[in-house]
Amino acid sequence: MREGECGQDFIRYSNMIINDATFLLDESLAGLKKIHDIEQLMDRRTEWETMNPEERQRKFEAMDEAKRNVRSWLFYANDTLELMLNLTQDAPAPFEKNVLGERLASMLNHNIKQLCGKNCIELKVKDAISRYHWNPKEFTRQVIDIYLNIATDKFAEFVAYDERTYTPQMMREVLDRIRNHQIVSGNNAERFSNFIQKVESLYNAKAQEDEEWDDAPEEFKDSIMCSIMEDPVQLPSGQICDRKVISRHLLTTPQNPFNRQPLSESELVDVPELKERIRKWKAEKRAARMDTN
Repeated sequence: MREGECGQDFIRYSNMIINDATFLLDESLAGLKKIHDIEQLMDRRTEWETMNPEERQRKFEAMDEAKRNVRSWLFYANDTLELMLNLTQDAPAPFEKNVLGERLASMLNHNIKQLCGKNCIELKVKDAISRYHWNPKEFTRQVIDIYLNIATDKFAEFVAYDERTYTPQMMREVLDRIRNHQIVSGNNAERFSNFIQKVESLYNAKAQEDEEWDDAPEEFKDSIMCSIMEDPVQLPSGQICDRKVISRHLLTTPQNPFNRQPLSESELVDVPELKERIRKWKAEKRAARMDTN
């Protein structure tokens, strides 16, 4: 799919898939952690037997409920990840755009951290495959394959700039676990490693820029996120936002965030003069840094 062919219907559909994947994986992994904790408690026989019968019964009921839910959630989570895998394989270009790219990168980072981060042991449960069809290696492979389907410089930026989850240390821990447990094949492991190195370089470069741009004029900052704008647009209510920020908001809430009135992207007005002043200010900052170095 070429960039021009990426319409709003496809964006909304893909956003819905990302939302579904986020919900299903969050619920699945939370349920697995609950089962893990109760199983661990039951294995500590002395502690378990000192609990009163009512409390043990509550634990049994909580675990039974988690087991029922996890089976369903994992089934649908697997299907949803498979759908996202096919979408990014057949039509990767739309996910290199700000709205979908940022949302997908955030979802992937959040889940790869849970699947392969330092606390992933909390997802280990008894009879995982036979009871719940829970195969963490397979889920991890799916997530990594989605990364690799869009392993471009632009998507690497989205991964690196995800402030909610991404840190270089977190991703190094993920990479170590993938290698140590041979979760993906040699070729894909190498490709993922190269991609992660690119992401870390972008993260470090942005951290340096953020420090240099700390004194940016207030008018250069987005009215919602207070980040320096790249493509400023004016809302009917007068506020100026970065296009990617307000577009991401409108994808899920088609209202003006400042007055709750209906709002669509067609009502956003470009502010080219401000965009040019921001561009020049950034260029001057970069030039000053080069002169210093």
